[in-house]
Amino acid sequence: MAAFLIARGEYSYFMASTGWYDRNFKWQPEYDVDYGKPLSDATYDKDSGAFSRSYTKCVVTLNCADPHACQGKIVMKES
Repeated sequence: MAAFLIARGEYSYFMASTGWYDRNFKWQPEYDVDYGKPLSDATYDKDSGAFSRSYTKCVVTLNCADPHACQGKIVMKES
């Protein structure tokens, strides 16, 4: 979800599947969360290897310094 929010475009939507006939698909609670609207494009920090992007309702980070173990984090803002 963090990778999607980092790269999300204006009319993008999230969909997950392992194939056309995915019998094991389960709806996840994070699909229903209102993350808000992006406040800017994503930024990249060369020192940490992390991307970040602020939304009206959260801040998203994605660290792929190790491409085999990307770490995503979504921190909701207090309302």
